[in-house]
Amino acid sequence: MNQEPTLSVSLTAKEGAKALAFYQQAFGVEVIDRYDTPAGGLGHATLRVGDTTFYLSDESDEYQAFGFAGGAMSPSLLCLQVPNCDAGYERAVAAGARSLFGPRDSDWGSRAALVVDPFGYRWCIAHKLAR
Repeated sequence: MNQEPTLSVSLTAKEGAKALAFYQQAFGVEVIDRYDTPAGGLGHATLRVGDTTFYLSDESDEYQAFGFAGGAMSPSLLCLQVPNCDAGYERAVAAGARSLFGPRDSDWGSRAALVVDPFGYRWCIAHKLAR
């Protein structure tokens, strides 16, 4: 039985198709399904990274969904657990993410880096440190 998660995240981008291509390149996101609009935009995509499913779409007046204005960043943080923080960070930056800070060990037991993607979403890329 395929059960929906209790909470899902849906991201909105001014250019959803470009965001989708970025997430595939930067984070290895898998496309589960994709629905394009008649005008050629991204109506809705279901994406998976690791064991997590999330959604992505273009802006929509009908759903009151709008991407960030140029240069604005989300106040929320998406945390991506990866096998190797340094490699994950380098991959994201090579794909076009802007570094907010590079990989470093934290007091809470993770090695983490922080980037902002070209669409305004902040991502923490991290792995747990051995204790």
